[in-house]
Amino acid sequence: MSEPGSPKMQFDVVSLRLSAYEFVVDTDEPDGRLNLLHDNVRKYGTVFDTVAPGTELSGVLRRKASP
Repeated sequence: MSEPGSPKMQFDVVSLRLSAYEFVVDTDEPDGRLNLLHDNVRKYGTVFDTVAPGTELSGVLRRKASP
């Protein structure tokens, strides 16, 4: 039970089931390095650590198109 005058907080849980993303990288690195970057973002990225347990994430990391 909260103390009188203490702030009250309410949380509503929203269920996310599917989330899609696209990372666009402006680089000259070879495709293998881009694939490694994508793997590392999925393994160690803060957003992935936070969202992934309750969500089916899918997406791509692609190279920015040349002008």
